[in-house]
Amino acid sequence: MGEKQGPERLFELRAEIAKALSHPIRLKMIDILAKEGDKCVRELTESLELSQSSTSKHLKTLKSSGVVSSRKEGVKTYYSLATPCVNNFFRCMDKVIRENLQNRGADLLNHVGRTGGGEDETT
Repeated sequence: MGEKQGPERLFELRAEIAKALSHPIRLKMIDILAKEGDKCVRELTESLELSQSSTSKHLKTLKSSGVVSSRKEGVKTYYSLATPCVNNFFRCMDKVIRENLQNRGADLLNHVGRTGGGEDETT
């Protein structure tokens, strides 16, 4: 069997990117690169308070999925977002989070007084 084509392959590629984005440290790396621009491994290691090997491992995952790109300058390798549009995805995720929190808050308010700890019914 050959490699999947068309829509099925597209979903596989999306899943690879989603998997690369599925770790909080990698999300923080992307945030740093989006806000501060290109960074070398040492700079990211210091910002994230990680070991150099852990930082490099996370960068390798992001690079292999195409989320970040790298360039060499002398002995240093600098990383940057391959496509800045990833920030749009984060803005969308933040909107979902805000809406979920607002909905949960409303749900919690609807339950106040029904589960104990609400207003005293004897007053």
